Amino acid sequence: MEKKNQIFIIDDITDTADLLAHFLDSSGYATRTFSNGEDALKVIESAETAPALILLDLMMPGVDGIQVIRRIRANQSLTYIPIILITSSTDSQNRILGLQTGADDFLAKPVNRAELLARVRSLSRLKEVYDEKVELLTDVQEAYNRLAATQGELIEAEKRKSQMEAMMTTAAGICHEMSQPLTSALITLQLLRQSDNPKITEDVSTIETSLLQARVILDKLRALTRYETKPYLGEELILDIDRSSETTFLKNLNREINGETDNNLN
Repeated sequence: MEKKNQIFIIDDITDTADLLAHFLDSSGYATRTFSNGEDALKVIESAETAPALILLDLMMPGVDGIQVIRRIRANQSLTYIPIILITSSTDSQNRILGLQTGADDFLAKPVNRAELLARVRSLSRLKEVYDEKVELLTDVQEAYNRLAATQGELIEAEKRKSQMEAMMTTAAGICHEMSQPLTSALITLQLLRQSDNPKITEDVSTIETSLLQARVILDKLRALTRYETKPYLGEELILDIDRSSETTFLKNLNREINGETDNNLN
């Protein structure tokens, strides 16, 4: 049996502690004995070696059984540990005090072996159930924390999506405002090209080149307003920047390279 499942036996009478340990060892349990309460508490208060159950003598010199119970129950870092008081006292008030302080059960000396084994088995099962519930609660808390973290990520993603949509709306507005004057300027330049004045023709070419460059920039901006989406987190959709930007922009760029013009800038 692992050390963490040991039964601690605390009794200032060594022969009694050894007798109990021998009986429980032969019944399949692992035990560890202590001759005083202070030494036992030093080990018990170490979370790595907390016992599965404690058999505790009520009447001991120095730190007695009641003090041991109080220190264990007052320590929030310790898990629930079943405690069985073992006492030769016939005073019922001592037994009642022990139970009120936090003991789970008591046995009278001399201890009946069958009764001892029954009490140990019963409280051991209760401890196992308690440990399972603690583990389940821990798993639930961890799952809740993961869910909360995921929810926070989704909220941030929604905020970024809203910001992107706002940017797209602004870009669309800019494109709309710029399209008409740019179209008018290009049409006017086409009319000026018909002039017989070489100087005007040269100036028109220079201006038209600049306007066409401005139109390329405008097309890039417009491409972002004609966005495509792709799946993300199930049915959630996010902006596909790569596909959205390349579709319109590359088409217009190829047209510019081929020398095509389009005066219809909606």
